Amino acid sequence: MQKKRLNWFLINENYGANLYPFAIHFDADYHGFKKAFGRGMEYQAVGTENGFLRQAYVVEDYDRFAQFIFDRMSTDKGFTRRMLRNIYRAIEKMHELDRRILSQDLQRLNNAALGRLFLDFYKRYWTVSTWSVPFSFSEYRTLLWTTALTSYFQALKIPKQYTSLEVYQLLTSHWRKTYTAREHERALHLAAEVRGSQKLSRLFRLPVNLLKRHLKKEHKRFFEKVVRHVSQYEWINFNFEGPLLHLDYFLAAIKDAAAKNPKRELQSMQRSFRTLRSRQRSMVSALHVDAYHRWIIWIVREFGFQKAYRKDIEYYSNFAYEALLREFGRRFSITVTQGHYLLLNEVLGMLDKEKRVSEHQLNQRITFNFYVVTHGKARLLVGVAARKFAKGIKSASAPKGLKKLTGQCACRGHVRGVVKIINGKSDYASFRDGDILVSWATNPNMIPLMKRAAAIVTDEGGVTCHAAIVSRELNIPCIIGTRFATKVFKNGQRVDVDATRGIVKKLS
Repeated sequence: MQKKRLNWFLINENYGANLYPFAIHFDADYHGFKKAFGRGMEYQAVGTENGFLRQAYVVEDYDRFAQFIFDRMSTDKGFTRRMLRNIYRAIEKMHELDRRILSQDLQRLNNAALGRLFLDFYKRYWTVSTWSVPFSFSEYRTLLWTTALTSYFQALKIPKQYTSLEVYQLLTSHWRKTYTAREHERALHLAAEVRGSQKLSRLFRLPVNLLKRHLKKEHKRFFEKVVRHVSQYEWINFNFEGPLLHLDYFLAAIKDAAAKNPKRELQSMQRSFRTLRSRQRSMVSALHVDAYHRWIIWIVREFGFQKAYRKDIEYYSNFAYEALLREFGRRFSITVTQGHYLLLNEVLGMLDKEKRVSEHQLNQRITFNFYVVTHGKARLLVGVAARKFAKGIKSASAPKGLKKLTGQCACRGHVRGVVKIINGKSDYASFRDGDILVSWATNPNMIPLMKRAAAIVTDEGGVTCHAAIVSRELNIPCIIGTRFATKVFKNGQRVDVDATRGIVKKLS
């Protein structure tokens, strides 16, 4: 009997990625989901080619699970609240282990003790993924929560100064701050201190390489404040494999902010967070939102924030995992990059002096691999087999002649500017202040660019995606989920971005 051909479809692209976190996620997405929810993702695939990632699912399986989790969460309040509690409990346990890893001298551990840390890391990461990721499936490709709310809002009498997308963005925003927002707020405090001091203002006119030396010598107290800031937030843009942010980056960011009006921006940011809950209550009251849709708003707001917070802790975890890999690599003469392509059983096997994975095998995986999971069973494909699998993955193609795209309003605003498409770190150097950042999706490595962008436009993502959360916290006009922005627009083109209405169109 001939096997049914599976309909693999491209869901996500990214860069600076590797195998290790997805191997854990995929294990959790089947076995963890089955244990917690009674069903899991049957078909999953992720491939990397020298760090460029492609993630694919079988559409029917993906959509079935998305609908299942939407139905369960939207109708079972007790289960949904318990799910949220489990997420934060798992995140805290993960963060505790990360801090423990980073605070100890790993060289003093024997192989068995190092292996226990790897195993504990895997289990805790797995648990976080089990409880936190299901919501993302229902609000990425399928946008079930967005559709449920925006269709409801469109039927209501919305005040003329708002669109239904703006109402959605307002009511689903959270008053708690992610680590990204906390860092930005603290940096604005430091910039305002610079602006208010003649001595600091004079020093911050210097180039960063000179500023560092003179600041340490002439204003040690402020220099130590910046150093503490670095130690608190150096990991914040780590993503999958770094690098850490260093002193020069933070000094440059403070210098740029001080040249504008940091006190006004800080007050605006604080006022926005402080008044958010009252503005939400007023809007809910004015629209007479019914009980069911108030519950849906609560879910999107709470689970959207937990996703952003969980991703922050995940980046800190990736930083801690790199510390484990550095020590592992020291013992087995492999690089951190190569270590990211080892599976857990291989790490534990090498520590237990079993079969070693060769450097050649690891380099093959780095060059091109696909990790495919069907019904909970994993296959790691490399070389010809991986490329053959990749050819069978379908992706959406942009209709010809498009000059205008629509998406979701993640943060309101209306600007014009020049397109800069970001497909990888090699594109960063040519990004200029005021450019329109266009990407498949954003990630933490892009935050320095996002802060300089006039607006952000992405192909993918729902209201809980990285671009949506960060743009709202930093008040940058943003449209998400346009599907084809990276295909329709070209570098250097001028575009009009009406984020309030979710429309971006070519001007030249």
